[in-house]
Amino acid sequence: MKDILPDVETMPASLPREMEEILTAGFNKVEDAVFFSTQFDRDCLPDSEFIESAYTDLSGYEFSVNKLHLEDYCNFQCLRAGMLFTDKFVRLWRSQFSASAIALLSYDKNPDFGEICTFRFHKKREGELIIDLEKIEEFSAPLLVVDTSLWRK
Repeated sequence: MKDILPDVETMPASLPREMEEILTAGFNKVEDAVFFSTQFDRDCLPDSEFIESAYTDLSGYEFSVNKLHLEDYCNFQCLRAGMLFTDKFVRLWRSQFSASAIALLSYDKNPDFGEICTFRFHKKREGELIIDLEKIEEFSAPLLVVDTSLWRK
């Protein structure tokens, strides 16, 4: 990600409408989990045995459910829109929760498929690690990982 950030033009003044609507819809807190309301409208979680067998832990489940392909919501400059979405997500999260979240923005420009920009998040929990920051350079696609408690803007 650090290699492509200098190429990102000035961030857009506003998000595409559909991306803004995801943030405006807010979050759905279910037990100890938090989801985008647009992604999870249930009032209970699946069985804990299912979550552990399929996703390892609750953070893994949240990370899977809270996955957005941002290229589905914008036609061009997806990385710029993704950076703005991440910033607005952090501000919204911090205005509603005292707990921290881990957000991830990945990006790839594929010659066959165009821009692929994915945003995901999960609530930060002791002992539950989704992304090993010590190995972030080993990922094939550029990543931006944000801890909401550390984001300064």
